[in-house]
Parts: sequence; structure tokens; C-alpha cells
Amino acid sequence: MKKTVVNQILFFWVCLITFSALNAQTAIPARVSSPIPVKITDSGRLYSTFSLDEKNQFHDEIKKQTGAKVFADILLYSEEGAWPSDISTLDGRNTNRASIGRYKANLVAIFDKDYAILEIPVAGNEGMPSGMRPQKHAIYFVIGKDGVEPTGATYAAASPSGLKKVRIVDSGQLYSTYDIQAETPWHDAIKKVVGENGFQDVVTYSNEKNWPVGISNLDNWRENKLKMNDYTVYLLVGNLDGKVILYCPAGENQYMPSDLKPSRDIYFVMGLNGIEGDGISQSNPSADDTEVEDTNGKDVRMAQIDNPMELYSTFEIEENENAMEVYQEIFGDEYRDRAIELSTEEGWPSGISTFSARDLVREEFKDYNVYYLGEFMATEPVAILYVALDENMHMPENMQPLDEDGFILLFKKSAVTIGESIGVEEITEKPSADNFETQLNTLLEGLKDDFKNIKGNQIVEKEGGLASLSKEYQSRIVLDGSEKTVIRENLGFNYSAQAYYGSFRSKEEAMDIYHQLVQKVEKASLTCCSFVQDEQDLENIITTSWIPFDLSGKMDTRLKDIVMEVRVIKLLGIDDNFKSFDEYSVSLSVYHQK
Repeated sequence: MKKTVVNQILFFWVCLITFSALNAQTAIPARVSSPIPVKITDSGRLYSTFSLDEKNQFHDEIKKQTGAKVFADILLYSEEGAWPSDISTLDGRNTNRASIGRYKANLVAIFDKDYAILEIPVAGNEGMPSGMRPQKHAIYFVIGKDGVEPTGATYAAASPSGLKKVRIVDSGQLYSTYDIQAETPWHDAIKKVVGENGFQDVVTYSNEKNWPVGISNLDNWRENKLKMNDYTVYLLVGNLDGKVILYCPAGENQYMPSDLKPSRDIYFVMGLNGIEGDGISQSNPSADDTEVEDTNGKDVRMAQIDNPMELYSTFEIEENENAMEVYQEIFGDEYRDRAIELSTEEGWPSGISTFSARDLVREEFKDYNVYYLGEFMATEPVAILYVALDENMHMPENMQPLDEDGFILLFKKSAVTIGESIGVEEITEKPSADNFETQLNTLLEGLKDDFKNIKGNQIVEKEGGLASLSKEYQSRIVLDGSEKTVIRENLGFNYSAQAYYGSFRSKEEAMDIYHQLVQKVEKASLTCCSFVQDEQDLENIITTSWIPFDLSGKMDTRLKDIVMEVRVIKLLGIDDNFKSFDEYSVSLSVYHQK
């Protein structure tokens, strides 16, 4: 195969779904780690006598997603003989097709790629006709995957990151029908955490009518008010005039009693005195109070763009003495010129490289994941914000960084909220590896200290041109089967590990390697934490991703925001005769999703 001309590779991928699009329709995943609320859109795809108990080849695949107990129930209650009378025959189902679509259903498993298993629970279906209503136990449907659609966000997709866990200590402080929509001063604070679409999600699911039946009205709440203290909740926003908003993720509350178990993420408005936990204060928190510990010689913090109109697109850095001093201090001789190049619209992706383009996507600037690197003085303080590639692939294609260097945005400091600093801690044991499972565990463990004990010699760049803002190092851990495994460093604080499994002219060949790699990850016993898994199958990128799912609360906090991904990306290659060709690259990466 001819070697790809790297500087002519064009990336064509579609944006990934993020938590800020919670109300948007999401795709059915390739595998289910927690129940997902769905709607039956085509009851003609229902299998009434699938004989799942005889199809042993699917049993392990399903049990991995449901557990043995639920799988046993599926075998008992997934055929028409175990269903309510009005849907136990073909004639009955034909008569009630429209009503079947009104079942409250949860997707609990996907098998053989195209088949879904739905749970039809007792709770939530009390309003169905008596001849269709599950009675003492849930029933299950085997249905073609294309016969259902998600009704809400998956647990993994819905979780805002970086929230502090708190405890409910007085459920009497709960406001069950609070009108957040009417509290205009609250809106910006909420949107800053969950985005524009996520805001409407909070409004809708902070009302008792959208909560589990056990707390859906005053009488039921009275019976369960002490059990409410057992919910796992996070502080979403507070303090708002003596009140707070709590985030109650469905995926972390599946241990609750059935009438209190959320089928999707919900929210609580509570009086401030009804909760306890770190970060709870009697006054509004301010980002300016954050203490910064500088572990890398740089003041690196997460930040949030609040006012996209305050962007400098053509700031003449070289004409500002203070700006040049700050850039020199942050980037040094090696990176400074490249950083300057990436700090104006000429170094930005096409979707924001002109005023007219930016004017179409102003609000979407708020969805960038950015790092505050420092500031310099112009007519007022200017914040230097770094936009990394790996952490912004959720953005629209034409707003994503062009390569691993990312790019830099300059904003008035007053238009940005600056968060906590990013620290580095050491691991106590040296890594060792002799097989894929051990190697992958070592890489995940290495994330705790930015791969300090795994990072080998730097891979020297070719001479000529400006220095890259990213460095690559040889990895002492080379994942089994990979052509190479590297540690990538962006600006000295953002690290990832990436294993390359080859580039292929044939998509089929690439997909074979991709599926083999996904299976290896699925079979690996990962010691750091439990994961939820999802697959996105888009036009030019296919990704299976895993993120931590911590029910116990014992997971190392340094790993709470990690992501593992296996990807196939369609690239445009150029051969030695300058003819283009499609090429498919397969890789596995682990990194922090800040």
C-alpha cells in the first residue's frame, strides 16, 4: 500500500451526540449496559414465538447485558403464551397494534446485531387496557431493532461530568412541582452545566409527574420519604435563592425499589438544608474562589465559554508586548510560533474561520471543551483557551480541530468562567504487561499520572516547519496486535494513549479488525472500574466507547472521567501518483474526557 501523504489527509466525520442534546432522538446502541427507555414504533416487528430458550448461541451475549436473573425471566416471559390475553394471539395483536405502541418499555439487550429485547414492566403500564396490562411480573418482547426508538438519552450520554456527589438528608425539603421555567435568573446557571437542550430536560424531569410512581404524588411521597434519602444524587446547580437542583442518574439508581427506580435521568429541586456534602455553601459559588495548584509550571484549568460574542478572531499577538511574554512563558521557544498561528481565524476550522461562519454558530461555541492556559492584558484581560482534538469530536464536523494540535481561542476574560486546576498524582506500582488484558489495565492505570511510568522516548518530528503543539512518545506498553502504541501529549497537560491497528483500503477488512478489537475489550477483566458501552455508527466514523459506571462510589476519582474508544475512521489517502483513495484506519485510545 502506498504511504499516505499525512498533510493531505482529510477527515470526514459527523459530530457525536453529546449530553447537551438530551432531548434529541438517539440511535439504538449496539450493546446495552443499563435499561434504556424506548418506544415501540412498529409492532409488526414483534416475534411472538422466537424460541429463545432453544437458541443457545445467543444466551451468553444476552446474559452479559442483563445478568443471569433477568435472563431467566426473559426465557419465561418472552413468548405469547406468557403475555396478557389481549396480545397472546395474532388476532389479538392485530386488533391492538396501536395500543402496543403505548407500552412503557425498556431496552435491556441487543443480540445478533438486529434483535432487541424489551422489558414491559408492571410499574408504568397500569394505565394500559386490563387485557394488555402486565400483572405480577414484567413481560418481555423480542423485536427487530428497527421496530423501536429511544424516548430519552441513554444513561451514559445523559451524565454531565465533574459534578459533586451529595446526600439527601431531609426529603421534606423537596419541591415536587417547582416551575423552573418561571425562574428566569436560574436559566443561565443551569444552561452553563447542561446546555440549551439539556435545560429543557431539567425543566421537564424535575416535576413529580415525570418521576417514578413511588414519588409521583404527595401520598406516595409520604410513604417513601425516608427511602428518598437512599438516592444517589449529584449537585447540578446551587445555591439558587436557598434552593439547589440535584441530578439523579438512572444508571446509578437501579438498586432502588421498583417503584422508586428511575427509568431515565431525573432532577430534584430541594431546599439547601435538605442536602449534605462537600461543595455545599450558603452563598453562590464563584469560579474566582478556586485555588490553583500548578503541577506542570502552567496555570491549566477547565473553562466554560459564556459569551461567544467576546471572541478575538484576528488579535495581533506579536504587536502586544505582554501577550508575547505570556506566550513565551506558556509555550516556550519550541511551540510559541505555532501557538500564535493557531490563535487567529486562519488557524481555525472552516466552520468558525470567518465572521459570517461564526455568526451562524455563536451559541455552539459554548459546547466546546476548553482549557484556560493563562491570560494577557490588552484593553482588558484576555483569556487564552486551548481546544483539544480528542475532547471536541462531539462538535459539528466543521468546528472540530483540524489535527492533534487543536487550536486556541482568545476571549475577553469576563466572557469566560474559569474552573479548577488540573493536577497530577503518582502511581505506586510499576506497570507490567504480558497480554492484552494486562496491557489495557496498565494503560488505564497509567491515566492516573499521565502515563508517567509508561511514556518512553519522544518520537522526533521531521525537520522543517513549525513545531507541533503535541508531542508523541513511544509507549513501554504496546497493546497486543497493534502496529504501534504511542503516548500523546498536548501542551504538557493533556495526555492520551493510542494504539494503531492498521490502515486498510477495504472497509470490510477494517471492520473485521474493529470487531475483533471490540471483542477483546469486552472479554477483558478491567480492574479499575465498571464500564457502560455504546456504539455510534456514522457515515465516516464508527466508534465503540466505554465510560466508567460507578455504583459503589469506590472508584479512584482520578479515573472518573476516562474514556476508552475503538474506532474505524474513513480517511482520504493520496498515493505517490497523487491519486486519491479511501482508507480506513483502526485504533484504540484511552484518555480523560474533561
